[in-house]
Amino acid sequence: NNKRMLVCQQLILVDNNSTNPVGRLASTAGATAVVMYSDTLSYLIDKKKLKRSEHSKASATESKFKYAALKGSPLFIVLGRLDQLQLHHNSPTCPQGLKTRHNSLKALGMLAVFTFHPDLYAQIYIDADAAIIDYAPSAANYLGLSLTRQVDMVATSNWQGPILANGGVLIFRNTVRGRNALAAWWAYRCLSHDQ
Repeated sequence: NNKRMLVCQQLILVDNNSTNPVGRLASTAGATAVVMYSDTLSYLIDKKKLKRSEHSKASATESKFKYAALKGSPLFIVLGRLDQLQLHHNSPTCPQGLKTRHNSLKALGMLAVFTFHPDLYAQIYIDADAAIIDYAPSAANYLGLSLTRQVDMVATSNWQGPILANGGVLIFRNTVRGRNALAAWWAYRCLSHDQ
């Protein structure tokens, strides 16, 4: 009905050679969470090949689970839409309104993850159709590039055409400035792109 969003944390099954495997949640204390957003679960498990890629959305989703496992990170999937907030969005900074029902829901999802898990250190958000191909770097590697160690957000440009920040892969630290940036992104969303 597109009126709700769910924040789901991965349950890690422990193989104890029984017919009733035991599950546990990865600790969020001081951790960097891996987060992805989709309006539907079927989008995440679509096996059709992506344009200009050998990956599908399903293999891209699997890559995030593998990355989280390798890094010992909790993994969250934010699912759903909030059409009632999107269809009638009116802001002085966006008199033309929204052109998509998906705009900036990733920002709201990341803010929800920080709200539900205030002990997180940071989040790395990765679009559903973005596959991880190099599992070596961690979010800490990128956050550590700041000489002052006070960076609250890391973003990159598009690989095809330069823009200020591509919304496909983002790192936010769980600080007042990081959370305020996510809240401002949601409050000032506009048109069709969330980058």
